[in-house]
Amino acid sequence: LGHAIHLFVAPIHKVLGWTIADCRTEGRQHMFPLTFFLSLCWITLFTFLMVDMVQRLGLCLNVPEVAMGFVVLAIGSSIPDTLSSIIVAKQGHGEMAICNSLGSSTFDLLIALGIPWMLAEGVHGHPTEFEAEGLIIGMTFAFGSLLGVFCLLVAMKWTMTKKAGGCLGLCYLLFLMWVIISLFHPEAMI
Repeated sequence: LGHAIHLFVAPIHKVLGWTIADCRTEGRQHMFPLTFFLSLCWITLFTFLMVDMVQRLGLCLNVPEVAMGFVVLAIGSSIPDTLSSIIVAKQGHGEMAICNSLGSSTFDLLIALGIPWMLAEGVHGHPTEFEAEGLIIGMTFAFGSLLGVFCLLVAMKWTMTKKAGGCLGLCYLLFLMWVIISLFHPEAMI
Protein backbone atom coordinates (compact mmCIF):
# COMPACT_ATOMS: atom_id res chain seq x y z
CA LEU A 1 0.00 0.00 0.00
CA GLY A 2 2.84 2.38 0.86
CA HIS A 3 4.43 1.81 -2.55
CA ALA A 4 1.11 2.49 -4.33
CA ILE A 5 0.64 5.73 -2.38
CA HIS A 6 4.21 6.77 -3.25
CA LEU A 7 3.58 6.12 -6.96
CA PHE A 8 0.45 8.29 -6.78
CA VAL A 9 1.99 11.11 -4.74
CA ALA A 10 5.46 11.27 -6.35
CA PRO A 11 4.37 13.03 -9.59
CA ILE A 12 2.30 15.55 -7.63
CA HIS A 13 5.26 16.21 -5.31
CA LYS A 14 7.57 16.73 -8.31
CA VAL A 15 5.20 19.18 -10.03
CA LEU A 16 4.70 21.13 -6.80
CA GLY A 17 8.48 21.19 -6.26
CA TRP A 18 9.03 22.57 -9.77
CA THR A 19 6.32 25.23 -9.56
CA ILE A 20 6.57 26.47 -5.96
CA ALA A 21 9.70 28.28 -4.82
CA ASP A 22 11.18 26.79 -1.63
CA CYS A 23 11.61 29.91 0.48
CA ARG A 24 13.22 27.88 3.30
CA THR A 25 16.44 27.69 1.28
CA GLU A 26 19.20 30.10 2.25
CA GLY A 27 19.01 33.22 0.08
CA ARG A 28 15.44 32.56 -1.09
CA GLN A 29 13.53 33.73 2.01
CA HIS A 30 12.46 36.86 0.12
CA MET A 31 10.37 34.63 -2.16
CA PHE A 32 7.80 33.80 0.55
CA PRO A 33 5.02 35.95 -1.02
CA LEU A 34 5.42 34.06 -4.32
CA THR A 35 5.50 30.73 -2.48
CA PHE A 36 2.34 31.64 -0.59
CA PHE A 37 0.55 32.81 -3.76
CA LEU A 38 1.52 29.72 -5.78
CA SER A 39 0.46 27.48 -2.88
CA LEU A 40 -2.96 29.17 -2.91
CA CYS A 41 -3.19 28.61 -6.67
CA TRP A 42 -2.50 24.88 -6.27
CA ILE A 43 -4.95 24.60 -3.36
CA THR A 44 -7.59 26.31 -5.51
CA LEU A 45 -6.99 23.85 -8.36
CA PHE A 46 -7.06 20.80 -6.05
CA THR A 47 -10.22 22.09 -4.38
CA PHE A 48 -11.93 22.60 -7.73
CA LEU A 49 -10.96 19.07 -8.80
CA MET A 50 -12.17 17.60 -5.50
CA VAL A 51 -15.55 19.35 -5.74
CA ASP A 52 -15.97 18.38 -9.39
CA MET A 53 -15.11 14.73 -8.73
CA VAL A 54 -17.41 14.53 -5.71
CA GLN A 55 -20.25 16.13 -7.68
CA ARG A 56 -19.77 13.62 -10.54
CA LEU A 57 -19.57 10.73 -8.07
CA GLY A 58 -22.82 11.87 -6.48
CA LEU A 59 -24.50 11.96 -9.89
CA CYS A 60 -23.21 8.47 -10.75
CA LEU A 61 -24.35 7.04 -7.41
CA ASN A 62 -27.61 9.04 -7.43
CA VAL A 63 -26.70 10.67 -4.11
CA PRO A 64 -28.08 14.21 -3.54
CA GLU A 65 -25.59 17.09 -3.65
CA VAL A 66 -26.51 18.07 -0.09
CA ALA A 67 -25.43 14.64 1.18
CA MET A 68 -22.18 14.76 -0.79
CA GLY A 69 -21.48 18.23 0.61
CA PHE A 70 -22.35 17.38 4.22
CA VAL A 71 -20.38 14.14 4.20
CA VAL A 72 -17.72 13.74 1.51
CA LEU A 73 -16.66 17.36 0.91
CA ALA A 74 -16.86 18.26 4.59
CA ILE A 75 -14.61 15.36 5.55
CA GLY A 76 -12.23 15.92 2.63
CA SER A 77 -11.79 19.61 3.31
CA SER A 78 -11.41 19.09 7.07
CA ILE A 79 -8.57 16.56 6.95
CA PRO A 80 -5.81 19.24 6.84
CA ASP A 81 -7.42 21.02 9.83
CA THR A 82 -7.72 17.74 11.69
CA LEU A 83 -4.08 16.83 11.10
CA SER A 84 -2.82 20.26 12.16
CA SER A 85 -5.03 20.12 15.28
CA ILE A 86 -3.61 16.70 16.17
CA ILE A 87 -0.05 17.97 15.73
CA VAL A 88 -0.51 21.04 17.95
CA ALA A 89 -2.54 19.10 20.54
CA LYS A 90 0.29 16.52 20.83
CA GLN A 91 2.66 19.44 21.41
CA GLY A 92 0.51 20.47 24.38
CA HIS A 93 -1.32 23.35 22.69
CA GLY A 94 -4.92 22.23 23.09
CA GLU A 95 -6.25 25.77 22.90
CA MET A 96 -4.60 26.19 19.50
CA ALA A 97 -6.23 22.97 18.26
CA ILE A 98 -9.68 24.19 19.32
CA CYS A 99 -9.10 27.68 17.91
CA ASN A 100 -7.92 26.15 14.62
CA SER A 101 -11.18 24.26 14.29
CA LEU A 102 -13.39 27.18 15.30
CA GLY A 103 -11.42 29.66 13.19
CA SER A 104 -11.62 27.40 10.15
CA SER A 105 -15.38 27.01 10.54
CA THR A 106 -15.83 30.75 10.96
CA PHE A 107 -13.69 31.43 7.88
CA ASP A 108 -15.68 28.86 5.87
CA LEU A 109 -19.01 30.41 6.84
CA LEU A 110 -18.10 34.06 6.46
CA ILE A 111 -15.47 34.17 3.72
CA ALA A 112 -15.75 30.91 1.76
CA LEU A 113 -19.50 31.47 1.37
CA GLY A 114 -19.60 35.27 1.40
CA ILE A 115 -17.09 36.02 -1.34
CA PRO A 116 -18.45 33.53 -3.91
CA TRP A 117 -22.02 34.74 -3.33
CA MET A 118 -20.87 38.36 -3.66
CA LEU A 119 -18.97 37.58 -6.88
CA ALA A 120 -21.86 35.53 -8.31
CA GLU A 121 -24.29 38.39 -7.77
CA GLY A 122 -21.81 40.80 -9.33
CA VAL A 123 -21.48 38.59 -12.41
CA HIS A 124 -25.12 37.51 -12.77
CA GLY A 125 -26.77 40.68 -11.44
CA HIS A 126 -29.07 38.88 -9.01
CA PRO A 127 -28.76 37.10 -5.65
CA THR A 128 -27.86 33.41 -5.54
CA GLU A 129 -30.84 31.16 -4.89
CA PHE A 130 -30.55 27.65 -3.49
CA GLU A 131 -32.67 24.91 -2.00
CA ALA A 132 -32.98 25.48 1.73
CA GLU A 133 -34.50 22.07 2.48
CA GLY A 134 -31.46 20.41 4.05
CA LEU A 135 -29.57 23.58 4.90
CA ILE A 136 -31.87 24.90 7.62
CA ILE A 137 -31.56 21.78 9.73
CA GLY A 138 -27.88 21.48 8.81
CA MET A 139 -27.21 25.02 10.00
CA THR A 140 -29.19 24.28 13.14
CA PHE A 141 -26.90 21.29 13.73
CA ALA A 142 -23.84 23.49 13.11
CA PHE A 143 -25.02 26.06 15.65
CA GLY A 144 -25.97 23.30 18.07
CA SER A 145 -22.54 21.71 17.63
CA LEU A 146 -20.79 24.95 18.47
CA LEU A 147 -22.99 25.43 21.52
CA GLY A 148 -22.48 21.78 22.49
CA VAL A 149 -18.67 22.05 22.27
CA PHE A 150 -18.77 25.21 24.38
CA CYS A 151 -20.97 23.54 27.01
CA LEU A 152 -18.74 20.45 26.99
CA LEU A 153 -15.63 22.57 27.54
CA VAL A 154 -17.28 24.45 30.38
CA ALA A 155 -18.52 21.19 31.98
CA MET A 156 -15.04 19.64 31.63
CA LYS A 157 -13.47 22.79 33.15
CA TRP A 158 -11.70 23.61 29.87
CA THR A 159 -10.03 20.20 29.66
CA MET A 160 -10.38 17.79 26.75
CA THR A 161 -10.25 14.09 27.56
CA LYS A 162 -10.55 10.90 25.52
CA LYS A 163 -14.09 10.60 26.81
CA ALA A 164 -14.97 14.10 25.60
CA GLY A 165 -13.35 13.42 22.22
CA GLY A 166 -15.30 10.17 21.95
CA CYS A 167 -18.50 12.04 22.79
CA LEU A 168 -17.82 14.55 19.98
CA GLY A 169 -17.06 11.71 17.55
CA LEU A 170 -20.31 9.97 18.49
CA CYS A 171 -22.23 13.21 17.92
CA TYR A 172 -20.72 13.43 14.43
CA LEU A 173 -21.75 9.85 13.66
CA LEU A 174 -25.29 10.69 14.80
CA PHE A 175 -25.23 13.74 12.51
CA LEU A 176 -24.12 11.56 9.57
CA MET A 177 -26.92 9.11 10.30
CA TRP A 178 -29.42 12.00 10.36
CA VAL A 179 -28.14 13.29 6.99
CA ILE A 180 -28.44 9.87 5.37
CA ILE A 181 -31.88 9.11 6.81
CA SER A 182 -33.33 12.56 6.08
CA LEU A 183 -32.15 12.54 2.48
CA PHE A 184 -33.07 8.99 1.54
CA HIS A 185 -36.09 8.52 3.80
CA PRO A 186 -37.51 12.00 4.52
CA GLU A 187 -40.80 10.53 5.72
CA ALA A 188 -38.93 8.98 8.66
CA MET A 189 -37.97 12.47 9.90
CA ILE A 190 -41.56 13.68 10.32
